Amino acid sequence: MDYETLIIGGGGMGLSTAYSLRKMKAPVHVLEGSYYNAGSTGRNTGLVRARNTHSIGAGHAEIVKLAQEGMRLYVTHSSETGINLFYRKGGGLIISETTEELKEQRILHETYRKNGIKFEELTAEDIERRWPYINAGSIQGGFYAPDEASIHPFSLTWSYVENIKELIEKENKALSIDRIDGGYQIETEKGEITAKKVVLACGENSVGLAEQLGFKLPLKFSRKEMFISEPIRPMFGPSIEHPSEMYRVTQTMRGEILGTIGSEEGSNMTVSSSKFLEKYAKMTVGLIPVFRDLNLIRQWVGTYQNTPDEKPIVGKLDEGLYIVGGFMDYGITLVPVIGKMMAELLTKGKVHPLIAPFDPLRF
Repeated sequence: MDYETLIIGGGGMGLSTAYSLRKMKAPVHVLEGSYYNAGSTGRNTGLVRARNTHSIGAGHAEIVKLAQEGMRLYVTHSSETGINLFYRKGGGLIISETTEELKEQRILHETYRKNGIKFEELTAEDIERRWPYINAGSIQGGFYAPDEASIHPFSLTWSYVENIKELIEKENKALSIDRIDGGYQIETEKGEITAKKVVLACGENSVGLAEQLGFKLPLKFSRKEMFISEPIRPMFGPSIEHPSEMYRVTQTMRGEILGTIGSEEGSNMTVSSSKFLEKYAKMTVGLIPVFRDLNLIRQWVGTYQNTPDEKPIVGKLDEGLYIVGGFMDYGITLVPVIGKMMAELLTKGKVHPLIAPFDPLRF
């Protein structure tokens, strides 16, 4: 075999798994089909949080605990890897514009509280008093989660790349995969590769590769448009989220304003729209009037994956075949902890209790 373990996909999950394997002195090779940050890792807002609406129902406690461990690992990630993540613990403010939304958020936050997530409920007056730049005229109330943070997604990728770059082969896409005696044969754009173990961590391409081996994964893909502004002086407190609109806005450690609103089915990352900008600008200027003259620097599209039960797929598909995916829009929080647990699974055959509910064969 060419490799003991081959990870197909050089995004956050693949790189984190490879980094954790390297720390355990286990041999590994990463195959990235494009350039760094081409996929969902480099195309998100970088918000790190334990709270998410998908943590309700079966497996909810495990998702929260995984996220909390991911948040804990991020605190020391920069010092461990030697790369600045631009980590900022500014908290998160979840707003509601109607009494119905506020009631729904109270129910969700009661679930979060039971799972150990800290928050406080605020009135519109509380919000304006604490963060005077927010226009709370249309807000019924909100919830403030002080432990939420943000990182720079590009920096996360580089933090792994700089530590394992000799193990990474980029711009060589995996085209097909077959079982062979003792492992797998992968046809790539540059030739054949064989490996004893294979980890599928390549987003949409994981679905096609798994299907070639007889596994039909129920993953659906959605697009989210995002933008980033010119850098301005640091003035932002918590990131702001309006769940019913899928709206977020935050300020990076470098001063840029970063945000998104809405989503739609699909995986095309090449087309962005003026409609998104108009909708985002209308909501943002209404909420934070001082941003009316903010200059846009860049706009792009990211994707995320969803499963029927809104839980990820993490673990073993077959002998020597593994997969990570389906993280909705909270995958960035889980990157360091999923990599750590996947490395344990690959080297020791041990399924950590926190990822057991997300067995890819449950469907």
